[in-house]
Amino acid sequence: MRRIATLGGLAFLLAAMITCLPAAADEINFFERTVADDLDGARFAQVVDLDDDGDNDIVACGYEDADIFWWENSGLGSFTRHVVAQDNFAGANHLVVDDLDGDGDKDIVAVSFTMDVVAWWSNNGSETFTRTIIATGFVNASCCFVIDLDDDGDKDVLASAFYQDKISWFENDGSETFTMHNTFTAGLDGAQWVWAGDVDDDGDQDVAGLSFHDGNVIWWSNNGSESFTANQISGNHEGASSIQGVDLDDDGDMDFVTTAFADNRLTWWENNGSETFTQKNIDNTLFGAIQAAVSDLDNDGDMDIIATAFNGSQMYWYDNNGAETFTRRIVTDTAVRPFGVAAGDLDGDVDVDLVLCDFEGDAVLWFESGGGSGGTIFLVAGPGPSPDNEARVKGFYINGNENGITNFIAYSAGGYGVNVVCGDITGDGIDEIVTGAGPGAVYGPHVRAFQWDGTAMGSLSFLAYGTNKFGVNVACGDVDGDGFDEIITGAGPGAVFGPHVRGWNFDGGPLTEIGAISYFAYGTPKWGVNVTCGDIDGDGIDEILTGAGPGAVYGPHVRGWNFDGTAIQAMSQVSFLSYGTNRWGVNVAAGDIDGDGYDEIITGAGPGEFTSPHVRAFNFDNAALAPIPGVSFFAYETGFTYGVNVNCVDLDNDGYDEILTGAGPGPGQPALVRGWNYDGAMLEMLTGTDFYAFDETTVFYGANVTGGAAQ
Repeated sequence: MRRIATLGGLAFLLAAMITCLPAAADEINFFERTVADDLDGARFAQVVDLDDDGDNDIVACGYEDADIFWWENSGLGSFTRHVVAQDNFAGANHLVVDDLDGDGDKDIVAVSFTMDVVAWWSNNGSETFTRTIIATGFVNASCCFVIDLDDDGDKDVLASAFYQDKISWFENDGSETFTMHNTFTAGLDGAQWVWAGDVDDDGDQDVAGLSFHDGNVIWWSNNGSESFTANQISGNHEGASSIQGVDLDDDGDMDFVTTAFADNRLTWWENNGSETFTQKNIDNTLFGAIQAAVSDLDNDGDMDIIATAFNGSQMYWYDNNGAETFTRRIVTDTAVRPFGVAAGDLDGDVDVDLVLCDFEGDAVLWFESGGGSGGTIFLVAGPGPSPDNEARVKGFYINGNENGITNFIAYSAGGYGVNVVCGDITGDGIDEIVTGAGPGAVYGPHVRAFQWDGTAMGSLSFLAYGTNKFGVNVACGDVDGDGFDEIITGAGPGAVFGPHVRGWNFDGGPLTEIGAISYFAYGTPKWGVNVTCGDIDGDGIDEILTGAGPGAVYGPHVRGWNFDGTAIQAMSQVSFLSYGTNRWGVNVAAGDIDGDGYDEIITGAGPGEFTSPHVRAFNFDNAALAPIPGVSFFAYETGFTYGVNVNCVDLDNDGYDEILTGAGPGPGQPALVRGWNYDGAMLEMLTGTDFYAFDETTVFYGANVTGGAAQ
């Protein structure tokens, strides 16, 4: 059904869709997911820890559904919907979450545009809400704000009435009985929005508002006794739609950020410290500019802006360079009618995520932030080689919370877990997940590739070693310098299988074997071979590193191999025993853990029954091989044996790769994953990355772990 939308009381037919020019290359990547797709007329949202359990939830209202819902965050990237008001608050236009009654929990204040009501919902402490009407006959209530306006120790309410051209404040007597004061009326033809804060830094709370019809931007100075003087900032902000106060330029005074619907404009108003405001237009092509939020989105110490284009399909963020020059970057251009936007950390990874209300799409959307130029980094784990472990692949944030996207079975035959690695085999800047079948005696060397949501890449499914059993080890790296990661395979740990390494080119398809990469890394010994890739000589092209397989007579022999595009050559300087004469082979990884531009070699002790989870690091840097004294540690406590699995990835986008460890493949060994940070001088466990990838009471034989960029 085609809608006639109402913005602050002015009815208008939706304008024609306008296509904006693409934004500059993004420095933050966002991963979109749907929180709700059935909130009819999704209007406004707030990100807040409503249930006080340590993670942020979402509260939103539906204009046409007459609903207010809150979505409880599990802390694991999933949300459960709860009702605040359903089918009984028509025209729900705006809301604020705050502790209105001072009892220590969070209540909700909201306005109804069509019912002409200002109301609040009292939280009983267990998120059961009871509605109380603050005002009726408040015609076309459009916006609300909660603040202790009169400094008497309780929270008051401000609201705008679009049709009545006024902003009123509702004085709380301390027992949540409210007295209405029609204080703000002049110059508000179509009162659209209200905000309050100390604009002039005199210790009391001032008020700011907008008029949609005559384009006024006004703030009212409080004399300390709630007598207010109007101060006009602008009279030509046509279709003024939202305002908020913030010290945008970090100079110690309060500025304003506004949107203007009819002018298609996003503006900030610079305060000179004496409350004289200079208009600074950020964007004059934000078609149907409807709402804005302010947050340090890229964590660089200055305030950025997020804004929505109702007459387009876009939500943008405006990157502040620290001197209030803003670069427009796109978050999404596929919303139907983007409306309200909110910012906050929803997944506990410290960076700022975004929530968008899509008015005509009837959706509440969560845009998970990658937190920096490296994109969204996820951990990926597969269970170790127990006959009871299905070949399940799961994705995680760096804090151990499941990412809510990656959870699939790689091999339906089941049993003996799955080997996992990430690599950009299609050359699009986003890693794919490559899997190798686990080492069961009946499982062939089956290699597959998947997108992050578990969608199989049908053209990439092959047996790396014919019908041989005992699975296959996998690695990814750009060994030929063509910008695409190749797939490197190592034969699985069967007692009759040699250390056969092979290379495979996909480059977006089709799959072809690299004939020159087919060799035995350790002559004719059996028990397969472990493989990884890394640029250990700093030439921009990855080398292949191998670790001897887990045979009872095989030492922890690590070797390096160079591929020049035509032939494979052993690197004579990279051939060493990482743990002396200990047996049971060695696991290998590579990553630039000290930020010197060269990948270091990381080793994990092989899976001997009495082998400790010893991790070591070695520097090559295209010179002499040398151990790194500061990186020689036991990844797990006493009681963990059967060695340790290792990998490397830059989890926190700081330019240094972290070391990932998974418990070794022994009976009784849980799937415990840890991350380790080395800054060139000191090694420490990465905060938050210490978790069980699978149920610690039922899934044993350790974990295989990797990581990659999902956007």
